[in-house]
Amino acid sequence: MREPVDYDLGKYRRFGIIYPGENKYHLGKDYNVHLGEEVFAITGGVVKEIREAGSFGGWNPKRKGWYIWIQHSEVCALYGHVKPFQISVGDVIPEGQLIGHVHDYIRDRFSLPHLHFGIWQGTDYPSSNLGYDTSLRKWINPQNYILER
Repeated sequence: MREPVDYDLGKYRRFGIIYPGENKYHLGKDYNVHLGEEVFAITGGVVKEIREAGSFGGWNPKRKGWYIWIQHSEVCALYGHVKPFQISVGDVIPEGQLIGHVHDYIRDRFSLPHLHFGIWQGTDYPSSNLGYDTSLRKWINPQNYILER
């Protein structure tokens, strides 16, 4: 099993933290990377969903960005703020396959490119509240998940 990106410059949001003024848990680990950075499958799996959605492009709800769900056996991984690259729903992909590139995320007119990476326990992944929620429900710490494998 591998990390979804080759490096992390740090100082972005961590899993399970309620940040001041948010009142909700952060449901993934944010990897601080450069715009266009390659994103890889952490292990083999099946591409379950590729979607362009509001909030994954920035705080302006009209600005859309992409996310990808991949089922990795007993968990599903959410790769957020990632423009897909030569993958389609239903594709079976091996560990380390390039699945996309980090696209721009705009907050308060500032560019903050990063990968939002979450792990959902089970295959019945949610379709909303993917970045923050009032409960951690079936979200697990992605850093611990990778380290334990």
